[in-house]
Amino acid sequence: MKFKSYWTAVVWAVVIFGLHIMPTDRIPKPPDWSLSPDKLVHVFLFAGLSFLMLRHKHLQMGNINRNAILIVIISTSIYGLLMESVQLAVPGREFNLVDLVADGLGAVFGCFAYTGLRKAK
Repeated sequence: MKFKSYWTAVVWAVVIFGLHIMPTDRIPKPPDWSLSPDKLVHVFLFAGLSFLMLRHKHLQMGNINRNAILIVIISTSIYGLLMESVQLAVPGREFNLVDLVADGLGAVFGCFAYTGLRKAK
């Protein structure tokens, strides 16, 4: 596997890590909406990560198949599980199962977005 083709996904994963270990008192308070913007942020972050990972897998393999998509979704979701677990060590943060679900949904959405854009071209 060539690391060079994955550099943007690695940078995005580092951004996600940084946001997950940020103490809650340093995170701006969102407006009071019925749907928590935090969950949308999780979907967006992990959609971006899976999109980038699938893009680089596509560049590396020349095409993508269901196995590649499944690997990206699973690995991105596992990263979400790791990030939620890391938050147990951060003051004011906690493991949140709903955040984990949002991470997994983002992983799926990012893969669908990439395959949809690829088919549209």
